[in-house]
Amino acid sequence: MSKGNKQKVGIVCAFMNDPDVIILDEPTSGLDPLMQKRFIDLIISEKHKGKTILMSSHIFEEIEKTCDRTAILKKGKLISIENIYELKTKKNKVFEIVFKTENDAVKFNTEFSSKYNIKTEIINNQNNYIVKTVLYNDINILIKELSNYDILDIKSVNQTLEELFMHFDY
Repeated sequence: MSKGNKQKVGIVCAFMNDPDVIILDEPTSGLDPLMQKRFIDLIISEKHKGKTILMSSHIFEEIEKTCDRTAILKKGKLISIENIYELKTKKNKVFEIVFKTENDAVKFNTEFSSKYNIKTEIINNQNNYIVKTVLYNDINILIKELSNYDILDIKSVNQTLEELFMHFDY
């Protein structure tokens, strides 16, 4: 059997006797996107039935969609238990902004970072003028400042669970 099929059999076995507590370790590893979605739907359904599900995963999107609380472990030690909604607020918001002109990119990079003490950097990418910025809280200041420039595109880059995990001290 393929890795994905073995994983599906394992998930079926975990749920088939209708247990009150289910422990899963990287349950979507090897599953295709359709099966990952069906797995998330199954977890949500089982949570609504009052089941306790302990799940180990490195996929932040999966954790966000299925968990109410998270436990952060480093080197085998429990360093934090977080409400998932509070953990989401700790995620950095990273934006890549494509400016119409190099002059605008340089001006924004200099002024925005010094005015708000926010990390920004110019990224060289073919003939585009891109500034990458990391926000720790308020997106409104970015939107307000960008209204002063000609913007061709803006892309939000989600912080991964691994990147968030690295900020926790033990």
